[in-house]
Amino acid sequence: MRLADLATGRLTWMELAALVRGLPPTSRLRTALDGRPAWSQTHYLLADIWDVLASANWQRGADKHTPRPGPYPRPGAAGPHRDPAERAAALEAARERSRAHRRAVEAGHLT
Repeated sequence: MRLADLATGRLTWMELAALVRGLPPTSRLRTALDGRPAWSQTHYLLADIWDVLASANWQRGADKHTPRPGPYPRPGAAGPHRDPAERAAALEAARERSRAHRRAVEAGHLT
């Protein structure tokens, strides 16, 4: 299967999207589309282990007046470290890409 198969109709856009979604999260294409490397299952498991160990150490600590540690930041998760202006800009950029794609389809440049 080749990308040129899109022009011949042997490959549909939905099939291509399914192939891209099936790529490993650390592949170069997924990284380019997402703007940063995605986490694999191993990364999520390590973050979960980090959270459990941080909580266990907090529970065994002598000073109970310190706040409970928060979870390790996951990619794409909104949290205290996520800048609202950055999130709004990313959302607007995604909307603009969608509008541009829709205009290209309506103009007949894409099928």
